[in-house]
Amino acid sequence: MKTVDKTFFLVMLTLLFPMFLWSCSKNQEFDSQNQILDEQHVIYNDLSDFLTPEQIALYNKAKVLFPLFHGHPDDIDILHLKLQNAAADEITAFSAELSSQRENSNYVIDGYQCSQKINDINYVLCMGAFQSIDSLKTLCLSVFADEYWNQLNCNDGPQNSIPQFLEIDGCMYYNSISIGGTFGYNPSEFPDKYELTSVSDTEIYFNVIGHYKSSNVDPDFTVDTQSFPVKLVLTDDGWRFSLFNTATT
Repeated sequence: MKTVDKTFFLVMLTLLFPMFLWSCSKNQEFDSQNQILDEQHVIYNDLSDFLTPEQIALYNKAKVLFPLFHGHPDDIDILHLKLQNAAADEITAFSAELSSQRENSNYVIDGYQCSQKINDINYVLCMGAFQSIDSLKTLCLSVFADEYWNQLNCNDGPQNSIPQFLEIDGCMYYNSISIGGTFGYNPSEFPDKYELTSVSDTEIYFNVIGHYKSSNVDPDFTVDTQSFPVKLVLTDDGWRFSLFNTATT
């Protein structure tokens, strides 16, 4: 019986040990920094795994500028503070001061109406550090390709396109329509990941992967993911984004 038991034990060990190694391997793969999605694409936890410091700085700057054209044009007034990574208290105080100026001046600043209606859309006078289209364009062209800047602000769009920013009598105004945040998105809890899809000497394609909780109160919440494409191209002026998105797009 002892010989039989020993033989049975060795057989079971032979069968189960590869499964144990497979399980450990899968756990290591899940926790590793670089996770293989398929034979061609890799998911990274950090941009530094495939972008240079210069390209990462460009990406971080684009993350501040991009919302101006996708739901948050009113951020133009605090843009200079966001670019300086100012504290939230400083940004809030500055915004409150601008609101007070508008109200106390009866919504006329230096002879300019604080609000203008164009094609049934209210545009609000820019009162931050950027008060002209040229200054905004110069800033955006340090991050975005020229054609993409035109697309973002609908400069080359059809007649019914709605620019986020326009000039009226020499002053820049922004579209007053804005949107709220994306439900369930909390990158401090579930950070973005990045799927590198294509790389060459002149182009880099990758996806930003956002994570979204189904509930902020239900302990049995689920987490869904969604991917958003980004494209970097090498231009005569250096690397620029010809396509950009964030996980809150």
